[in-house]
Amino acid sequence: MSIDENEFCNSIYGEIQGRGFCGRYVAFSHRALEKNLGFIPRDAKILEVGGNLGEHSKFVTHEYESYLITDKRFVDAKPLNNLISFEVANVEDLPFPDSSFDRILSTCLLHHLDDPERGLREMRRVVKAGGLISLTLPCDPGVFYRLGKAIGPYRAMKKSFKNFSPKYLHYVQHRNHFSSLETKIDQVFQKDQIKSRNYPFFVPFWNVNLFRIYQIQKT
Repeated sequence: MSIDENEFCNSIYGEIQGRGFCGRYVAFSHRALEKNLGFIPRDAKILEVGGNLGEHSKFVTHEYESYLITDKRFVDAKPLNNLISFEVANVEDLPFPDSSFDRILSTCLLHHLDDPERGLREMRRVVKAGGLISLTLPCDPGVFYRLGKAIGPYRAMKKSFKNFSPKYLHYVQHRNHFSSLETKIDQVFQKDQIKSRNYPFFVPFWNVNLFRIYQIQKT
């Protein structure tokens, strides 16, 4: 028996991640992604990759001309405003010309990809020179992150998917670990300006944090 990805995403990213401890963590990570952005033009064209139902859009703090939310599967979502639109697209093969966007957003996507390095290179390709790539990278499998999973979504996942263990569900989805993704980010953006901060403790050790925020300016 295998898990249906649409069922899993709708349940986890909808109902489960929107309540209790997990809901507070998710909201905290969305707010953190909007800090220390630097200059964003008022007529910015934004692309969010792996955006699911557009949960991050309500946290964006700057003005923009357009905001395109993509996911590799169709989602039946209502946009927050008339500047936001949805499109089916795979981050590993984006159907957009080079240098199309002023800002790229990715919230907790890289752990799920078959080829995260290719996805990162596609993000860099479609962002303009001087544009910003904003990434949320969960500190998985760090100690603090795993503890948070145990007291948060694992219990809800066990109730929703009785035929699968929570750890199985989690690691089938989170197929890439933090250190691997960290090295790929450093490699892909080695010519760019990379700023990062761990949350919630700001110490340089990812093992004792929940997630890292990257703000990468393409040169």
